[in-house]
Amino acid sequence: MKDLHKPVYPGAFVYGAEENQSVAEVIENQSPFRYYGPAVQGKVSAFEKEATQFLGSKYGLAVSSGTAALMVALRALGVGPGDEVIIPSVTFIACAGSVVSCNAVPIFCDVDDSLNIDPEALERCITPRTKVIMVVHFQGSSADMDRIMDIAKRHKLKVIEDSAQSFAAAYKGKYVGTIGDIGTFSLQLNKTITAGEGGLVVTNDEHLYKRMIMAHDQGNIRDASGHVVVDPTCPGFYGENYRMNELTGAVALMQLRKVSDIVEKMQNNARKIIAGLNEIPNLSWRKNYDEAGCSYVSLAIYLPTAEDTIEAVKKCKERKVPGTRLYQGLPTYAYPFVLNKLTAHSSGCPFTCPYYKGTPEYRMGMCPKAEDLISRALFIQVSPLLTNEDIDYIVKNLKEIIR
Repeated sequence: MKDLHKPVYPGAFVYGAEENQSVAEVIENQSPFRYYGPAVQGKVSAFEKEATQFLGSKYGLAVSSGTAALMVALRALGVGPGDEVIIPSVTFIACAGSVVSCNAVPIFCDVDDSLNIDPEALERCITPRTKVIMVVHFQGSSADMDRIMDIAKRHKLKVIEDSAQSFAAAYKGKYVGTIGDIGTFSLQLNKTITAGEGGLVVTNDEHLYKRMIMAHDQGNIRDASGHVVVDPTCPGFYGENYRMNELTGAVALMQLRKVSDIVEKMQNNARKIIAGLNEIPNLSWRKNYDEAGCSYVSLAIYLPTAEDTIEAVKKCKERKVPGTRLYQGLPTYAYPFVLNKLTAHSSGCPFTCPYYKGTPEYRMGMCPKAEDLISRALFIQVSPLLTNEDIDYIVKNLKEIIR
């Protein structure tokens, strides 16, 4: 039996002649930089155009990583010293790191049974210093966007949708990432489609889009030939280099054209696994706000205790079936450098910045539901390549492991 416990890389699993040919075109034309060269193939521009058409957003900007996408989004919204950004307590560390890199303070919010940000807890996290709510659509499943957008509107806050783990997932007929003010996506290896690294930022706001461009390209404005121009009428601001190159764009473009097929296969496979495991009485599944729109990067079952989950993971590995914990079963703030507010410098900023008037406290126990659920969650990765035989094997063994 093949080892189904190994990590799943949905996009990379379907690499083929299309990606090879697309990359070869860039190499053959000696033009790996997106803005100019001997014969630029326009791979990055084509990826941006097709991605925005697919998602249904007006503007899209390709960047170098999912973290870069978050940085660009935060810069575009003007996040800086003195500001707070609310983030979920179960997510990848880049959410907190990008906020701190903008000299703002991340505020960790508890999650609900979906492992996404809890709207009730969210409202309690808002202070006069709050500038942005960063929603994370976790593992292919959307957050409760109706309630979150209502809260944001009432408090006049901006919303970033971090959709890194949920490309092509939807909420009530709209793709995640297109509901808030800015949506961000990742093309890292673990994601639904991948170019190894890479990211995408989308918005429907032209003003934010122009700021996104400057934020990702050293504050620059370029002419039609791709060269930098100095425009006295547009002062701009300092930016960084988060540009996507043509080699990455070449792969991203071909992967984008495969995403619907990838997600459809993961959805079909996930539903078969769910149907099989639902024969187990009183199984505690992770909550899903839109089952039809979920991309099913993984399934999650809450076992009675953290010890049960640790033991289940061991048995899954022995039997070569998917079953793992994420983030070692810990909330994002469990990192020692988060708890101790450590940055690369010793100034204490942004936490002791004179512009910041808050007193954030990071400690274990501050988001009890997150700590409980992530410790007990058994994640079942769903590959688009699973056969019916694979699914039968997975269901049979998981029934024996988690009964």
